[in-house]
Amino acid sequence: MHAALLLLALRDPRNLIDTGYHVSLGRLHGEQGLVPYDPMNFNPGGRPNLNAPLLHMGIGALGRLLGGEGDDYVRSSALLAVAQWTAAMLTVWWFGRRLGGDRAGLLAAALACGSAYVAGSFSVGIPSGWVFVAVPWAVHFFLQRSLGAAAAVTAASVYLHLGGYVTAPLGVAAAAALTRRWRDLVKVGIAVAVLTAPYTIHLLRHHEWYIGDRGHVARSPVTLVSIVGAAGLAWAARHPRRNAFLVAWAAAAVPWLFFHPTRFVLQSALGAAVTGALLVDHLLARVPRAGLRAAITAAVVAVATLRPLGASSLSSERAWLAGFDYPRELDWREVRAAATALQAAGLAERLLEAYSPSWGSALGAYVPLRQVRGHWVEVRPEPDPADFLPVAATVHIVPVPPGDPLLGELAGAGLLQVHGGTPRLAIVTFPEPAAPAAAATMAAAALAREARWLSEHASNNTRPDFAVPDPLAALAQARRVLRAQQVRAGRLLVAWLAYLNALERLDAESARPLGRVSYAFGTVACFLGDEWAAGMMDDARHRRLRENLGRLATAAEALASDPLPSKPFLSGLARLFEQYFWAA
Repeated sequence: MHAALLLLALRDPRNLIDTGYHVSLGRLHGEQGLVPYDPMNFNPGGRPNLNAPLLHMGIGALGRLLGGEGDDYVRSSALLAVAQWTAAMLTVWWFGRRLGGDRAGLLAAALACGSAYVAGSFSVGIPSGWVFVAVPWAVHFFLQRSLGAAAAVTAASVYLHLGGYVTAPLGVAAAAALTRRWRDLVKVGIAVAVLTAPYTIHLLRHHEWYIGDRGHVARSPVTLVSIVGAAGLAWAARHPRRNAFLVAWAAAAVPWLFFHPTRFVLQSALGAAVTGALLVDHLLARVPRAGLRAAITAAVVAVATLRPLGASSLSSERAWLAGFDYPRELDWREVRAAATALQAAGLAERLLEAYSPSWGSALGAYVPLRQVRGHWVEVRPEPDPADFLPVAATVHIVPVPPGDPLLGELAGAGLLQVHGGTPRLAIVTFPEPAAPAAAATMAAAALAREARWLSEHASNNTRPDFAVPDPLAALAQARRVLRAQQVRAGRLLVAWLAYLNALERLDAESARPLGRVSYAFGTVACFLGDEWAAGMMDDARHRRLRENLGRLATAAEALASDPLPSKPFLSGLARLFEQYFWAA
């Protein structure tokens, strides 16, 4: 049932915001072969491409076979995502059945497939999912003394994701420690080192680009498979050598708990599904009556499928096909429309700054992208040259419709030009204003007005409550609220860009340290309105945001008498972003 629903959804597959970056990089691989340097992100200048290449090579090769156009690479990524889900679920079923029999295989598959959070983390096809699929096979081959296969799978996991350097190798090392097979571990380690040497040398040559800081991530949901799996692991760990495979599989995921807890909870659930299923199967074996065992098994499968603590995959997959498309993190129709508008305006070759660099990365599937900032912020130049670019040097994509009144007002005053866009996004450029002081004052008034509105009306972007009689109506209402406040936040960004553009002509010294503020305002617009950002910020941070926007509005109103930024205005900006993004 799950597979059929996922195949039907290929017409409009679910994506993560990360998908745009992976598809764009996949197209680059498809057109150029190996891509040692990323020309799409963190311009001017780009950056070394330190991303593991295997998935992107797959997207590129399949995309070219399908036709080599933008939609073909999008379709290629969607097909490989279904392939990843299939590989993950078959892996869980195979090991459950191998270790416990048919009933354990059934239970393991039901636990893994049932949770929309767990199964969904594989059906979107991100690189880390393949790493978690590879781990049990690497450990299995090692324990079966198929050392060549163990080395090949471990090396493949490295070429799939940077996390592969620790995940599968740690699983193999744990298996070696539990079985005292140190000589075999050395052989596998040497083979993996040789096989991954080209990528390792590339990383070492450019290691200074790896900053390591990540963006904000939503909190990890607790699922039924997590709870059952933890109990199963505790049961298996009583005899670690006898259960070396299960213990090593679990140990391999531990580093993810520290550098990406969400993926630890969701994607380590493959191993949890197997250990949990084996524990349940062990308990069921003690039930004397076959009919009762069958009934309990059916009940566990039903609970895992329909009530897995949180959204069930079955309901989520059916709802998506029925038009309940939440969360829609990335809409390829909108990306395609924006790319078409950029080309029609003759702006596709220029430096681009999107309000959301992660969203902007998706444009590379359709146009030769050169954006400032970018996706995968762990690898970026320090300092970022985008912080020192003048506003007029880039084309801006802002989350405001092209016909918005503020855009019309500022365009009428000669402070910006609108070049079309999509119903949600406008493509704008900022020419040199005729009267910088007057332009700064006018833009500051708009800045104050939009900051004031947000301080009084903005609501936190959290997952709506869909446990209501008409969830489609609830979704439509939630989107109206998010869209209204994102337009206001987008206007805040536009007003800031117009103000900074004027300030750069009026007093370059005052404007110089303010370049990164544009990025910060764009991120606020993401967190207040984009569905991928739901749950990123807690209520305390949101409350501080509203309070500080009110203070900023007051400070911006004072710019009417003197457009140069005052100390209260600058300190208000610093407080706004510090307390929203970083303060505990």
